[in-house]
Amino acid sequence: MKIIEKLKSKLKDLFKGENTGHDISHLERVLENAIEIQREEGGDLYVVMVSALVHDVHRLMSGEKKRHVFPEESLDVVKSLL
Repeated sequence: MKIIEKLKSKLKDLFKGENTGHDISHLERVLENAIEIQREEGGDLYVVMVSALVHDVHRLMSGEKKRHVFPEESLDVVKSLL
């Protein structure tokens, strides 16, 4: 899927230098696991894939803001990625 590849590219740039273990490699592992679960359980593959890839954007923001950022607070960033 071209859209997923574009999103992964944007996330690689965004998560470059991230060193808490929630880096692009982690996102790609989560994506693979999410695809396997989707195959067994069903659901919209596109939604599952996008969700898996953006699930840690708030963690990245937490590091930048030096405080806990709730996932809901990352929605503007997620929207801009999409």
